Amino acid sequence: MIIARRLTMLVLILALSGCGTLCEFSKSIWGSTTRVLEDARSNAITKTYEKSYWDCFKVAANIISKKYVLFQKNEVRGFIVVMGIPGSVDTTEVGVFFVEINDHKTRIELSSLSTNAKRLLAKGLFHYMDIAFGLAPMDQEKGFLPEDFKNAMTAEGLLKDIKDDGFPIDASGAAIDSLNNFLENDKFYDLWKSKKGLNISLTQEALDIIKINTRNIDQIKRLNRLILEETYPTHCPKNEIVQSIETVSVQK
Repeated sequence: MIIARRLTMLVLILALSGCGTLCEFSKSIWGSTTRVLEDARSNAITKTYEKSYWDCFKVAANIISKKYVLFQKNEVRGFIVVMGIPGSVDTTEVGVFFVEINDHKTRIELSSLSTNAKRLLAKGLFHYMDIAFGLAPMDQEKGFLPEDFKNAMTAEGLLKDIKDDGFPIDASGAAIDSLNNFLENDKFYDLWKSKKGLNISLTQEALDIIKINTRNIDQIKRLNRLILEETYPTHCPKNEIVQSIETVSVQK
């Protein structure tokens, strides 16, 4: 959003004026953002969970911090401001508001001036919350996605690492497609073991899959992904959503 970009420039300018001025200005901006999102709650996308307020807040915050940009949160007032939603402008804000209905029921409201960003966040956040609460099965391994590669990581860089180490990979198409096709290679583990196995430790999850004598395609893809993550940590993104769901402690 243009307004958000202008506010960012103002923050940078005020930073030169000293910490006190910047802190007061930041509070004002954050307050304005939440007020706008509060006003838009009449058109919010909502979902109610048979879970406590704190369970919902903890799980949602964990998923948001892994998948999106957690711009602001306030546990006491019950809201999180989210940015960086794939498919929308990076600076578009969506408010996630938590309404405690009773000790075991919480309504979550997604509010934004952007209908598209609100819908995209609802699709992702509610899906992963359903998985975390055991209301939906864990996604099968789907391979690499363009949004997985952040900061200095690129699909092209990971593809080059694999090729440079002599692992056979078809790089004739798009880098993402080449990597996802490579994940289906049922011979990769044996070849990796002979080349790299003595110097790289794998996770317990990978070791458990290795013990399976006949692996299905999802297990092969998951194992190969885990091997790439440990072998090329600077270029291979971790499947953070899977990890965030598995590590969240939810009181049943």
